[in-house]
Amino acid sequence: MRYLFVLFVFLLSSSLVSAKDDWQFRPFAGFDAQYGFVKVNSETVNPINSRLRLGSYVYKTVGFEFSYGGIPLHTGEDHGVELSIEQNMAFNLRWESPADKNRGLSAYFLTGYVTNTVQAENFDGTSFDETYQGLNLGLGFKQLYYGHVGVYFEYNYQYFKDDVRISGLAVGMQFEF
Repeated sequence: MRYLFVLFVFLLSSSLVSAKDDWQFRPFAGFDAQYGFVKVNSETVNPINSRLRLGSYVYKTVGFEFSYGGIPLHTGEDHGVELSIEQNMAFNLRWESPADKNRGLSAYFLTGYVTNTVQAENFDGTSFDETYQGLNLGLGFKQLYYGHVGVYFEYNYQYFKDDVRISGLAVGMQFEF
């Protein structure tokens, strides 16, 4: 939390020396499919889920975004256990390179907080839900077309504590208004 506070103070202090045109409200919405990697101890299961993103750029190419992934598309199966990510919510600060100087191609970095609810079910019918919360880090590339439609590819770490690791590869579309 201290890290996010330092970033907020940095952005606020930079506003004193920046031009007024640098501050803006440019909302965006997107959706993607994510191929997940849920590693518990030495076993890895690969569920697939879908996510919805809503956000806005507020300073040049810096923005905030909220993502919700409550749509499991495929359960990962391994060693007699079916595993799915039933709910994924993240709030991120998005740092993106300017796309106008690279023919619409930009790279971005996400930092934020995530909550994942993972459901596991044995073949005998026993099931349980477990919630994992923590730091979210992501790195992605976005190609913008016509100034409003973007296609992106992203790798993210959603949880990495103890013996549990949750990460994913996402491919999606983003619409900027």
